[in-house]
Amino acid sequence: MAVGRRVEFIRKWYQHARESTDDFDRFFYLWIALVVAAQRFRTSTGLHVDDDTDRERVIAYLKGNQQPVLGVLEQYRDHMLALAQRKGTSYRNPIIDIGNAKLRDYFKQLSQHYLDDSPLSAESLVIYVAELLNKVRNNLFHGMKVYNDESDRALLREINPILTSIINQCEHINA
Repeated sequence: MAVGRRVEFIRKWYQHARESTDDFDRFFYLWIALVVAAQRFRTSTGLHVDDDTDRERVIAYLKGNQQPVLGVLEQYRDHMLALAQRKGTSYRNPIIDIGNAKLRDYFKQLSQHYLDDSPLSAESLVIYVAELLNKVRNNLFHGMKVYNDESDRALLREINPILTSIINQCEHINA
């Protein structure tokens, strides 16, 4: 896909997200836009690897756009604080329940950063947010999050504005 077509594709899915009134649909549209933007970034920077995953692409994209991402996180600090206060439904892990000990630790550190001003490097902050977005994506795509669960909808109401702004700032979309 040519670079221009990827930009068009990113804008298309971003616009679908902006027009959607459903939190789940909005996240799905934003995720598609993010993955296409991440692939375009990987290709344009020469970081492309044939067998990398969407997760790896998204992490590289957010790291490569660290300053705009940090600006968005500061702008949406209230949303990040709400996420930091959130506990998973079943096990009450910080932000979201997760079996993976490494990710559980990331989300604990991310939560503590916003709740207690615990130090966290800029790179770690960006990586942990990328991992959170990917985990939410996995939970949605694999049916762990459901449309009629208010807690799941509340999670998306906090994440969607952050993700929207990240794509807007990194892709310079003024919709």
